[in-house]
Amino acid sequence: MLNHIKSIFFLMTLVISLDSFGQSGILKGTVKENENGETVIGATVYIKSLSKGDVTGFEGNYILTNIPVGDYEVEVQSVGYQPVKKIITINESAAVIYNFELQAGVLLGESVVVQSQAMSSQASAIKTQKKISQIATIVSNDQLEQFPDMNIGDALKRIPGVTMQMDQGEAEVGMVRGTSPEWSSVTIHGERLPSAEAGSRAVEVDLIPANLIQGIELFKALTPDMDADAIGGVMNLLLREAPYSRNIFGDFQSGINASNGKPLVNGGLGYGNRFLKERLGVIGNISWYHNDLLVDNIEALWDKDEEGNPMVAQQNISTYNVTRERISAALNFEYTFNESNKLYLRNLYTHHNEYRDQYLLIYEPIGQLDENGIVDGRVRRQTVAGAENGQNSRFLEDQRIYFSSLAGEHDFGKLDLHWSLALARASQNNPHSLFMEYTTTSPLSANENSRRPVYTPLETNNNKNFKLHRIWEQNEFTSEEDKNFRLDLRYTFDEKRQLKFGSRYRNKLKIIDNSIYNFIPLVDDYQLLNQVNLYAPQRSQFMPGDQYSLGNFVDHRFLGGLALNNPDIFRMEDDVIDYLTGNLQVREGIWAGYVMYNQQLSDQLSLLTGVRLEATHTSSNGYEVDGEENIRETEAERSYLNVLPHLQFKYIPEEDLIFRLVWSNTLARPQYADLAPYRQINFQTNRIALGNPDLKAANSYNLDFMAEKYFGNAGLLTGGAFYKYITDFIYTNRQSNYLDPVSGELFNQVILPMNGGYAHLYGLEIAFQRDLYFLPGFLKGIGVYANYTYTNSRAYGIPDRGEKISLPGTSKHSLNASLSYDWKNWEFRLSGNYSSAFLDELDEESTMDVYYDQQFFMDFNSTYTLNDHWRIFVSANNLTNQPLRYFQGERNRTFREDWTNRRFNLGAKFNF
Repeated sequence: MLNHIKSIFFLMTLVISLDSFGQSGILKGTVKENENGETVIGATVYIKSLSKGDVTGFEGNYILTNIPVGDYEVEVQSVGYQPVKKIITINESAAVIYNFELQAGVLLGESVVVQSQAMSSQASAIKTQKKISQIATIVSNDQLEQFPDMNIGDALKRIPGVTMQMDQGEAEVGMVRGTSPEWSSVTIHGERLPSAEAGSRAVEVDLIPANLIQGIELFKALTPDMDADAIGGVMNLLLREAPYSRNIFGDFQSGINASNGKPLVNGGLGYGNRFLKERLGVIGNISWYHNDLLVDNIEALWDKDEEGNPMVAQQNISTYNVTRERISAALNFEYTFNESNKLYLRNLYTHHNEYRDQYLLIYEPIGQLDENGIVDGRVRRQTVAGAENGQNSRFLEDQRIYFSSLAGEHDFGKLDLHWSLALARASQNNPHSLFMEYTTTSPLSANENSRRPVYTPLETNNNKNFKLHRIWEQNEFTSEEDKNFRLDLRYTFDEKRQLKFGSRYRNKLKIIDNSIYNFIPLVDDYQLLNQVNLYAPQRSQFMPGDQYSLGNFVDHRFLGGLALNNPDIFRMEDDVIDYLTGNLQVREGIWAGYVMYNQQLSDQLSLLTGVRLEATHTSSNGYEVDGEENIRETEAERSYLNVLPHLQFKYIPEEDLIFRLVWSNTLARPQYADLAPYRQINFQTNRIALGNPDLKAANSYNLDFMAEKYFGNAGLLTGGAFYKYITDFIYTNRQSNYLDPVSGELFNQVILPMNGGYAHLYGLEIAFQRDLYFLPGFLKGIGVYANYTYTNSRAYGIPDRGEKISLPGTSKHSLNASLSYDWKNWEFRLSGNYSSAFLDELDEESTMDVYYDQQFFMDFNSTYTLNDHWRIFVSANNLTNQPLRYFQGERNRTFREDWTNRRFNLGAKFNF
């Protein structure tokens, strides 16, 4: 593999050396605001006499090549800024570098009019999207601020083709174009973020606040210079860049949660400036978030009775108080040695703590319902808490992400060299989670409402009837580390031809280290529920419905204060069978190399082609547990190579009309938990669970078409279609009557991750956004933002599932709509977000499949601009009171519902 990459680099270097004697002049540089030094996105740099021009991207860069020697008038224009003209001399000895600075305001006749920040931001994002070669959606910081979103997940759900899975009222993980969260990547300036999820590759984007981010790039069709492991797409986050003059900015907001009336606080503060004669740029900002909310939950695990009719095999009713705290910071440096050499040091840290006390009521029927809908059953009351800490003995979930990268940009005229070193870590720690459970038996009466299933105990629900079942402690720790080095070289032959090639090495390490300990009381003080301190969490209105009753539980403060480490009161036992097979260590090394060629075939048509090679080596460690007396540590290794060709065309028949056609190849590597060589036997159920280190990466062959119509700088209309042919997708096989080849024993069921056959995924996408300034009178303040995506998929090659099934994560319909109105200093916006139901978890038969239900959110926000420095705003989230809901088999069979209610905020933003 390395020899192939070296050969490619040698040939490219030879081509460059043969062309290095060309005498074309080059003009390049950046465009920034003269007040705060922020880059101007979408600015046009134009030499009218030569009909040459370029448009700046997120970093404000432009380049004009093949310019004859001489003096030229160069004009720079951008919506929201006064145009600038400058006479520049072009010579053939070296590239001419000139950085433009623009003044806010637009020259109309003899007067200067300052346009709204929203319109300027929207126009800049539109111009950048028009310039780039990839199929992508560009979102700028100011456009993010137009919606009441406090984290990146909530912002992503408004982008065409993105569906979000929610958690406790916030968007948690994203699915792009009908693919599961693990099939898309989240990056910062092109460097991939690791996952804090146990065994998974999915990044929880609710950990990253929106006010730390300058912009978002969603790439839906990858080019060879991008990491290939993203079948769905790449969500690239851009941190704020250092301004060219002192800039102090921030925001603060506070509100309430309708679920419990408790406060929410969110804010941020930032500072940026330049030092050492403007060579050193520094910008730092911090964000904090505190939210106290209440979550009400119901769950039902469905099965079949002896006659094949659906019945609830277990029902859970719970409520928990949650405190979510997040503090995040970014600190970035930029050092300019000269106009041709720059260094960047980018850092991001986010720390999310979630404290929770949970009370869970469990009903388990024993046997079948009689003709009156009654069945014998078990009733369990469980309290979840944490060891004594500053949050009054509440369960703690500690999540952290750390990212740091050092990058360099070096300009040698026709040759540009970019490199980067990056280190990223993500972790999740749930230390000392305590569980205490009491049980009793009682006949249960079942209702016939499958959407609101509920069991009602018929015997007296007396505390003294509940006996201690178990006290245990769980410790869960997950971490993922990503170290990588990247080198990219780009050679510009002339204005019509560019060659880019490079390499990346990535080393990833995933660790899961869990433990479970049982505590057996040696005294009689805890045997009955009425012997301990109790708490009744029931309120006047339980959000899923008044038919649910919770009753009494062990107080979480009492549980957290138990002297579990006192050997005179409790005996501790290591419950190794329950957790050891979940522990793993997976190391993944990836060598990648690529070559990419871009040529302007005519004034209207351009070609981009290339190939990427990725060589992967995986080593994994796990455990085999066949009872307490038979525990072995295991290991496995695997290597494979992916060759990924690419071809795309961009056709511009007229200035504001673009067609893009892309053929690309991408992949999705297996989940870490599936790769571990574990083996676990459950003797009670006679089931066996196995890992599969021989899993192949899923491969996707992608065809994308996109048409884009731009309305000057005021809006755009896009529409397109996409198709993915996916091979070797991974699913969880649940096979009955499994003969184990190792032990020769017959098991009732095996649970084993396997490669499936193939799948087709296809869809349509349309988006429209425009400020309707051309309308008469007060109507000119209206703005429209809307997009719709249709996605469908069919998967084949899963044993015992002869019918065609969809891939997990494929939501057929997703729709975003936003209507805004600008009037004087006011801006009003009403936004809606809808996504249809999709398959979330595949089971042995379709009646047991779990689906994520459809969801519709409506938000409102309004902003008033006091002056150039201050804005105040109000917002209301989840006006529809949309719960998180799953169903099993059929929509009317509720599997899970989480209710969090609405949220209201008032705040201010400032910029000096």
